[in-house]
Amino acid sequence: MQTIKPKVLLSCLNWGLGHATRCIPIIKELIKLDVDIMLSAEGGGKKILQQYFPGIRFIEIPGVEIKYPRKGIMALSMLTQLPGILSTISKEHKILE
Repeated sequence: MQTIKPKVLLSCLNWGLGHATRCIPIIKELIKLDVDIMLSAEGGGKKILQQYFPGIRFIEIPGVEIKYPRKGIMALSMLTQLPGILSTISKEHKILE
């Protein structure tokens, strides 16, 4: 019986470099487990991950551009951005299909 190699798409949020750097140990562990990995990231996070893992395939999935409020309540800011976030999620699903 043939073993099927697991496939993982790991996508990092483009909300700062911390999201990408925290993914590095996860990706290293997936490599140890011999998983077929694809990555998705944008901006600086993509550059960092491509430097660490030049042999891993990247897929372009445009992310949500979150705007942080200078003043006020972050939760309210996120609520006003919800329609755009949901629209982006819908586009992501279409890309992945």
